[in-house]
Amino acid sequence: MRYISIFSTCFLLCFVPFATAKIVFMSDWEIYKMDDDGGNVQRLTFNDVYDGLPRWAPDGKSIAFQRQQPRETNEQNHDIFLMNLDGTQEQQLTTYTGLDANHSWSSDSQHLAFSSTRSGDRWSIHIIDIETREVRELTRSIIKDQHTGSASWSPDGKKIAYIVTKSNPFQEAIYTVNPDGKNPRRFTKYTDSTLYSLDWSPDGKQLLYCEDKYNGRVLLKNRIVIHNVVSGRLLRELEMPPLDKWYINGARWMGTQHVLILATEDYSRPDGGQSDIFRYTLATDEIINLTNTPRDNEGSMDWITDSALAVTPAGKLTVRWGELKKF
Repeated sequence: MRYISIFSTCFLLCFVPFATAKIVFMSDWEIYKMDDDGGNVQRLTFNDVYDGLPRWAPDGKSIAFQRQQPRETNEQNHDIFLMNLDGTQEQQLTTYTGLDANHSWSSDSQHLAFSSTRSGDRWSIHIIDIETREVRELTRSIIKDQHTGSASWSPDGKKIAYIVTKSNPFQEAIYTVNPDGKNPRRFTKYTDSTLYSLDWSPDGKQLLYCEDKYNGRVLLKNRIVIHNVVSGRLLRELEMPPLDKWYINGARWMGTQHVLILATEDYSRPDGGQSDIFRYTLATDEIINLTNTPRDNEGSMDWITDSALAVTPAGKLTVRWGELKKF
């Protein structure tokens, strides 16, 4: 087990002519983007409803995100939207009256895989065509009390990883399947821990996910797990010590040498603690807090390379995250 050592950092007010905002993330129900060092923070959505789970399109032309909608039933209503990199020209992709969530882009930016209950009382993975809006179901379990969710599309477009959940007793495992629904295979053993935050490395060689386990309200396990995709071999396990102070909410690859971690400090406090986004360096175990915002809670995040962004904005105003949050 490898433990993460915690460092903090300060950010300077500076102008970087060719800097590009490459991290998109949620904070207090709105979506923002920022540079790799936490600078140049820009707000993208402005409303009083939940906007979350932002995901860069691989071609760098748009951002997919999840928005809370007015309820028509007792079930929560979330749909998937698209917007430009600057937050303009929002488009609603799905119109289901329940939950469409946990979306993942195809490598050609033409489709999204997502979790939904639209086909019945169980969660399953669906795929939507961005151009036609046609939706098809990818996975549907015939086993009682089994759900499939949390899709993650491989960089080469050939596989989709997802989580299978069984109940009575509760167990979860990771599977992979072809985008046409063929060749489903189990990737990890079933465990009584909860699995979440699936993500392929950009080179497609490693698969990252988070894992937790409770005994009542006591957190027994909470870590990031990295496996080799070809062999299935366990490569790394990362924790934020001490366990009674930190909770890892999610993780995403940031290239092949870094991992973005969303973690909550003092999560057992009555107010839920403070959630921030950290950049972890695999080679050195150094972790840097990129947001560090007391009284503000960051959420799901995603990263994209400079080469994928079609346009590098010129003359951007670089600000500190803490200063932006004052307004």
